[in-house]
Amino acid sequence: GGGGATGGAALPTPPGGDGSLDDDKDKDEKKEDDLASLLSGNDKISVTDDELRAFLEKQREEENDDLKTFYERQKEDQAKALERYAEAHPGEDISEVKSLIEQNQQEQQDAMTDFLAKQRTDEEAQIREWVKDNPTATSREFDTFMSKQRTDQQASYRTFVEEQQKAQNTRIEEFAKAHPDSKPDDVKSLFEKQDQHGDQDIDTFLNRQRQDEERSLRRFIFEGVKK
Repeated sequence: GGGGATGGAALPTPPGGDGSLDDDKDKDEKKEDDLASLLSGNDKISVTDDELRAFLEKQREEENDDLKTFYERQKEDQAKALERYAEAHPGEDISEVKSLIEQNQQEQQDAMTDFLAKQRTDEEAQIREWVKDNPTATSREFDTFMSKQRTDQQASYRTFVEEQQKAQNTRIEEFAKAHPDSKPDDVKSLFEKQDQHGDQDIDTFLNRQRQDEERSLRRFIFEGVKK
């Protein structure tokens, strides 16, 4: 993701090839960008630390609300998957499988909530520190900083997801041992289907959230726009 994070800043075409026309267009766009920035005086930081802290807090609350809604949807998706599983296993008591799946999802959501809360706390501290340390920074310098932060976050998120996957595999193995008649392959495939769908969903959700966050932060810090 992160495609929306450059705020319309034109990237220069590498020299050579037939990019000369693009180069001229880019220069014009850059002139317009710079002119717009100069005219509105918005390419310099225009908020105090207190204002920034309050804005980040409000943003965090909104993100937490979005996450709760996302979790509810995950639970609905899972209930439907369990219904399909029950239809494919007529006459079987699937209550044990159901409680395994539900408990696993709850534990994963709790772990995700903790992980994102800690990440967000670090992120807010880094942003406030950067703004304090770089009072004359331009919005492009801010974009570069946010882009690096995003890359670091994505790396630690991937590590977190791998750990979650291991924990889930352990739960499935323990379940299979305790319920030798439970068709472990079917149970595993139920998890895999859920994972595939869920991982894409959560990645899309978090990427979009981060893009919105960067965009609204930039507008707030450099233009004072509250939303």
